[in-house]
Amino acid sequence: MSEPPHTKNELKEELQRIKSKGFIKSLRKNNTGIGFTLEEELHIRENNLKVHDLTLDGENVELKSKRIGSGSRLTVFTLEPHKELNDKELIQKYGYVDSEGRPALKVTITLGEYNPKGFKLGLSEDGRNLSIVHRDGSSVWAWDLETLFVKFENLLMVFAKAKKAGDAEYFHYLEATLYENLKREVFFGFLQEKKLVVDLRMHLKPTGAVRNRGTGFRINPKYIPLCYASESKIL
Repeated sequence: MSEPPHTKNELKEELQRIKSKGFIKSLRKNNTGIGFTLEEELHIRENNLKVHDLTLDGENVELKSKRIGSGSRLTVFTLEPHKELNDKELIQKYGYVDSEGRPALKVTITLGEYNPKGFKLGLSEDGRNLSIVHRDGSSVWAWDLETLFVKFENLLMVFAKAKKAGDAEYFHYLEATLYENLKREVFFGFLQEKKLVVDLRMHLKPTGAVRNRGTGFRINPKYIPLCYASESKIL
């Protein structure tokens, strides 16, 4: 198959094919290698935009992958916001010097409570917008929540075993579950309970250019099934 699967049956066949290959060498040497390698196997073009990864039986589906046994939060949403300050301006105004001597801004932000760097998430009264607010009164970035909801209405989660060999990492994709029909009230509940957080992951390179690993909405994977009305085992 030279294009992404378009039906659930095609997806099952493709994931079974990928599983049967055993460990596959990562095509990228960083934490995003697991997702990038899977997307390449499924012939999906990488994107961090407002578009979905797959269309299955006419429904838009976002694809996420995770290493089996990893206890870290999962990045379920990676969507850049509307920005009053661009990345470089934000780092220069509110950042710090990291352990490698670079201007950086790598912080976790939760709803309603300022973190040590002076940031919190703010929810508009109508529940339509989520913003990053600084203690100085600035609303520096904001998301239209409807855009997030549309992008993550349906989610395909794929889990893989990982192993290292020399300086390379390999993945064996073993399990996949399709979650459908996002429960928006649960999304808001997890925000309020601080189970769903926003991570900023940026620094300046020596050239002055910004390295932004994506502004991630992150949550423990155990909460994912609670966010959706239905789930089905694909692999």
